[in-house]
This record gives sequence, C-alpha cells and structure tokens, in this order.
Amino acid sequence: MICLLTEDTSMFMQTVLLVSLLSGTSDACSYENDWSYISNIKDDRERYIRTLKDLDSALKKENKIFVSGMIFFPIKLNCRGNEKEINESEFASCYNNVFSKKFLRSLYVDGCLDIHISRNGVRIGKSGEIWMQDIATQNGYSLLITTINN
Repeated sequence: MICLLTEDTSMFMQTVLLVSLLSGTSDACSYENDWSYISNIKDDRERYIRTLKDLDSALKKENKIFVSGMIFFPIKLNCRGNEKEINESEFASCYNNVFSKKFLRSLYVDGCLDIHISRNGVRIGKSGEIWMQDIATQNGYSLLITTINN
C-alpha cells in the first residue's frame, strides 16, 4: 500500500530531507532542499540514509538484483510519453533498457544522486526520473521506488 503524503504525513518527508541534506549518498554530496520538511527522528533518518546510499551504490555497480529489490511492484514506467505497468518478472528482462547509461547520468549531478524532496515523495533526477515513497510492509516502512520516468 502506498502512503499518500498530506500535511498530516509530512514527517516522512521532513526526515528524508534531513537525510539528503546531512548525508547525501557520499561524503562529498550536499543537497539543497526546502528546510521546512526537516525532522530529527533518528531511527528514520538512519534508515533513509542507508536506503539512499544503498541505491546509489547499487546503481553505480549496476547491481540489477539489488535495484529490483528496491522497487515496489507492479511499477509504472513512463517511457517517452508511454505509460506501462509491469511486474517484477517483466522488469528483469527490460532492466538494461530502463537503466540505460544515458538515464543513469540523468540521475546524478557531480557524482551525487540529484535528490529533491516534496510532499509527493523523493524525486531523483532533475526531471523526476525516479520517484520514491515510504511503503508500508510487514516489517514497518521501506523507502521504495514507485515510478520510473525514462
């Protein structure tokens, strides 16, 4: 189930912003975002830091299995104006087309994931190439990829 973020659920967004501002995805990364979303929930902050760093590492190493595990399926893929919803088994066969070198370059600025925070979720890439949201799972919440726009 995807959590729709409203004024009442902005603590998640505040925490993710804090993560992106304080940690980035490497020690050299620094992100500018709207400070109004910041929260100091230590456990959530550590979880988001771990998730964003893990995603950054997996993308750079082309770890298809790990990246696929960070996706909430079925997922909407928007490719050149065409939207398609696919499941996990379909995704494996089109991974290289989805995460092309050109697409991966669009996610980074100066070697750091280009992360922006809004009430709609975590946007990665200047044009929102990837969107992530906190998803309720059996083990609590996980920050997962919910949309890919390539």
